[in-house]
Amino acid sequence: MYEIPFGQKVHIGLVKQSQYIISTMITTSLLIFYTDYIGLENSAIFGFAIFVYGFWNAINDPLFGYYSDMRVSKGKMRMPFIKLGMPIMLVGFLMMIFVPRGWADWDIFFLLLFGLIVFDLGKALSMVNYDAYCITLANNPDERSKLNMIVSYVGIIPGALIGIVPPYFLTGDFVYIEILIFFLVLVLSFFFISLFSLSRLEEPPEMYLVIPEQDRFDTSGRKKNAFTLKEGFQQTLTSKPFLILILFRFIVFFYHGIYYTNIIYMMKWVVPISGTIALLVAGAGGLMINIMYPIIIKLRKKHGTIKIIQWGLFAGIPGYIIMFFAIDFWSLTIGYMISTIAFSGLFFEPVLIGDVADDDFINTGTQKQGMFVSIYGFFNTLSYSIVIFIFTLGLEFFQYNGELEVQSDFTIFGLRILASLLPIIAIILSAIILNFFPLKGERYKKLRSQIKEYYEKKNEI
Repeated sequence: MYEIPFGQKVHIGLVKQSQYIISTMITTSLLIFYTDYIGLENSAIFGFAIFVYGFWNAINDPLFGYYSDMRVSKGKMRMPFIKLGMPIMLVGFLMMIFVPRGWADWDIFFLLLFGLIVFDLGKALSMVNYDAYCITLANNPDERSKLNMIVSYVGIIPGALIGIVPPYFLTGDFVYIEILIFFLVLVLSFFFISLFSLSRLEEPPEMYLVIPEQDRFDTSGRKKNAFTLKEGFQQTLTSKPFLILILFRFIVFFYHGIYYTNIIYMMKWVVPISGTIALLVAGAGGLMINIMYPIIIKLRKKHGTIKIIQWGLFAGIPGYIIMFFAIDFWSLTIGYMISTIAFSGLFFEPVLIGDVADDDFINTGTQKQGMFVSIYGFFNTLSYSIVIFIFTLGLEFFQYNGELEVQSDFTIFGLRILASLLPIIAIILSAIILNFFPLKGERYKKLRSQIKEYYEKKNEI
């Protein structure tokens, strides 16, 4: 089984950072940027733009995933799409931040939506192929876990910057032009770093596995490593492991998404924090997540992926309870740190998607990593679109107004509910759903044995 050189793992991690920075900016910073600096009066309009964008994503990602898989079946590579999509992502983000101040709400909506569509076009080109490339290059669960750990550690500095610095700027006494310069410096810096690392990546043709002719049992009777778009959808969306994983991710975003939906920004109204203090709270949460990675990798080998994810979910609940009752910096920080333990299990998402793709390969004889990561990404975006729409509706219901100097008691209570109650409900439901994931026990051992056997046969040729 192939082991990725350490240097390649580092470059793979760096390639992801521009997409990560831009996507996280959209999910964490744009809402408060639009309401408090651009002048968007109705925050639900932002949520509606994200909601509509989610449906565009439904069309965009699977089509590019299918086309990418077809290229692979014909002996072509995924790398050209990754290189093409990255600058398009950047253009879409620049459109979103250069919204003129003072525009009417619905004018802002249409420019925001157009920027989101352009951004997602680039993301579909680059990141669908990037994710498919990663789970194919790392061809077993242990290697996928190791790769994901290196990618995560490479992302510590970008993660710290995007998790810590925006709260410092967006809760401090900075003016519009200073916020705009901050966005540009952060995004452009990591964009060029990612481009450099992308030029250093290798894509060996032998990483793409094809079942030998005599072993194929495609129900269509064809003897080619190919499938139609209709077959691709049928085979991915009738895969029980994949459906369970999609449902899990959809529900899990109601806590993971709210984490990325301004918990710290909004909690400044609940607990008196701003500037440097907000930076410290966010930094403590990021530190806890990175401490958990090597711990859960060791635990996974002993207890299995599913159990570790479930244990992590439940371990985060006390943190949300503490955050609900937080009254000062210390209680908020402790609660926030504990709550982030729930996110640590999501570290294994690439492992689970890889397992699902391997299981489908054994059953159908075709490699559909692009289809799986793109459809999974669609539900990921759709769940975020829905949760932020619900979150902004909640802000409207609890009468949140970012231009006020002090929020009402009713609004503060609502912020506590939105930041704590919804995540706890989602955690419980997510853990229950994972009980039905079928790739475990003897079935999982058989799957790994079959995949290993095919790679050994390929190496003998």
